Amino acid sequence: MTLVPSRLQDFTRGVREAFERAALLLTSPQIRPHLRSIIECFRGQTIVMSQNEIHPKARLRTVGVV
Repeated sequence: MTLVPSRLQDFTRGVREAFERAALLLTSPQIRPHLRSIIECFRGQTIVMSQNEIHPKARLRTVGVV
């Protein structure tokens, strides 16, 4: 996955702001590995999971969208 530098900066800023309120980042299974590799460069403690890893009865609350 390749992002132009300005889009990557916008993305990382959005993730930082969202994680002031969130416990984990939920994404699609297809981009999870790529997203994890980007995020671990600047916020290694962030949990990145795909929708497939969440139990169907788990109750989630959206606190932001990046």
